[in-house]
Amino acid sequence: MVITKELPCGKQVRIIVGIKTEQKFKGTCFRGKNRRFAGNFKIWDRVEKLLGDTFVLKTFITCIQQAIDEEDFSNQSCTIRYSYEVGWSLTNDLSKYFGRDLIRFRPTPRSLAYKVKPERRNMPAPLTNQITLVFDLKNENDLMVVIVHDIYPGKDVGDLTGDISAREKCAFFDRNHPGAAPHQRQ
Repeated sequence: MVITKELPCGKQVRIIVGIKTEQKFKGTCFRGKNRRFAGNFKIWDRVEKLLGDTFVLKTFITCIQQAIDEEDFSNQSCTIRYSYEVGWSLTNDLSKYFGRDLIRFRPTPRSLAYKVKPERRNMPAPLTNQITLVFDLKNENDLMVVIVHDIYPGKDVGDLTGDISAREKCAFFDRNHPGAAPHQRQ
């Protein structure tokens, strides 16, 4: 998927979501709007619809422009606060859990974190109004190119290095962990 837009500075930006990335999203964050699982969106069922949302795209363009203004051509993230709940977060505030509710795991070979035990199904993933987009920004002959690597409901947890739970004060959920029902205490 490719979207070309004009930035506030007048330059063109090409936003690219590769075919493999789109396929990955179908098994992570776009699993069906009625499927209440951690990391799944409930109002969009495809990346085209999320990036086709006027507010999301306009806010994402603003994030891209800010990175360009700061001349930060590297791996970036942008967290957007939507006006209502968009899906179920992959994380929650670590202080909401006791040690007996958590296990240690490695999100990546270079990181460590806590996650809610899969059997703690009575502790659902919370609904969130936040959307995080992770992307690379490149300047190719005055054409700004954005390559989207990840999209998920919830806050940005930063680099996946070190002890993420200690740094970000969050606990993770497995992607198959149930999500909270609307109006359910989280």
